[in-house]
Amino acid sequence: MHGPYPTATPPSSSLPAPTWPALPRITVLDTVAPSYRLRKRKQWRATRNRILELWAQAHLVFEVIEDRAENYECGGPDNPYYWHWVWEDDENGNHVGGHMEGDEDKYLQSVIVPGVLRLMDLNFLYPDAAVGGMGFWYPETDPGSIAMVPMDDYFFPHSPWERVRVLCHEVGHALGLKHRTEEPAVDTVMNDFETFSNKPDQHDIGSLRRYYNV
Repeated sequence: MHGPYPTATPPSSSLPAPTWPALPRITVLDTVAPSYRLRKRKQWRATRNRILELWAQAHLVFEVIEDRAENYECGGPDNPYYWHWVWEDDENGNHVGGHMEGDEDKYLQSVIVPGVLRLMDLNFLYPDAAVGGMGFWYPETDPGSIAMVPMDDYFFPHSPWERVRVLCHEVGHALGLKHRTEEPAVDTVMNDFETFSNKPDQHDIGSLRRYYNV
């Protein structure tokens, strides 16, 4: 039940969850809030605080630090591992195919800040992101993880309920939980199928308590 890897086959020696240095305390580095003005910042903080309350049921204590994103690696063309699609054109300039360039694993690892759970705008990493969010960690970056949602493309256009759902789901991954795939589907935010819940169930909370021995 370790957190989801961007790669298909994580190492068998991977840890079940990040080994935070001061459990039950986990430092949350929020590089989203300083990027927005009053109204959107208030909406974001309300969502962030709500999902941290939900995961605190696992006897975890979250300490939030807000800092500007430009003080940390955010991805993009200046990143030496930039993972992006490159079009291939014919002699008339028409797209006829393409390929990916860069190193996705190292690209994702590069934005994780050691020792903290970072909250980040996914559009800084993937400007044209078509997914609702990402949350992950690597043994190579342990302790440290990240949860990201595309703010302007996905987060703000949706309802407050949906904002909680997507961010809660990605923070669950960043804490070490993978998707729940039971059938019939269980009603939890960590469900890999369509869900009508925007919060974890007792199985999710119990899993984190076992992981962190709290």
